[in-house]
Amino acid sequence: MKRTTTTSVWCCCWVVAVLCGVLWCGGVQGGNALYGVDLVNKTPLATWPCLNKTVQYAVVQIYDESGNFNPDALDNIKKGLEAGLKNLDALIMPCPTCSKTYLQQAADIVNTLTTNHTLDSILTFWVGVMDKNSWTGSLQANRVFLTGLITSLQKSAITMRNSTSTVGVFTTAADWSNIVGPMNTLNSNPLWYGNLDGLPQFTDFTPFGGWTAPSMKRYTANQTICSISVNEDFRILL
Repeated sequence: MKRTTTTSVWCCCWVVAVLCGVLWCGGVQGGNALYGVDLVNKTPLATWPCLNKTVQYAVVQIYDESGNFNPDALDNIKKGLEAGLKNLDALIMPCPTCSKTYLQQAADIVNTLTTNHTLDSILTFWVGVMDKNSWTGSLQANRVFLTGLITSLQKSAITMRNSTSTVGVFTTAADWSNIVGPMNTLNSNPLWYGNLDGLPQFTDFTPFGGWTAPSMKRYTANQTICSISVNEDFRILL
């Protein structure tokens, strides 16, 4: 009897494993689920082949809250491409309190990438709406800046590339509420949200900002992968 029970349990687990390859299991959709990392600091060339074998995409932070292009970003993008990583996104942490307008910051980003022949390599630009101390104290001013930056990036990238470029938002429900309030006019743009619960799935997601479903999730931070510190991300291609 005990042997039969063990065999039955094993068979059930095998069936569940097979089904998870084609159906939703715990929020993960087999076949369309991608695992990636996002990073800020300069990453050695020798590390990228390891990342290319370990993850399916990478997000490189290209702009920081001081209103400057990340000096390590171009190097990271080029090395990632050399290693064969084809899915590269860019994270922009803007500076709403800087003297540079959103138009100038968008131009900085697009022109720098274009000059260095890396603009075409970016699949999605993610604009970070994180840490209210990096934004103004006015919800309305923040909304105007964010909308203007996303619109400018979209138009500039399309003009420079003569193609459609995706611009999404990286935020959490709490940061969104604290920085732009009950804004829901950007819900047609992809959403990358953060919840460091260690789970590569979307079952924890609660709608906010007009979004009813996310495109990507940061589920861990400061993890060591391929001997470097990265944040882990999960996305589903629809």
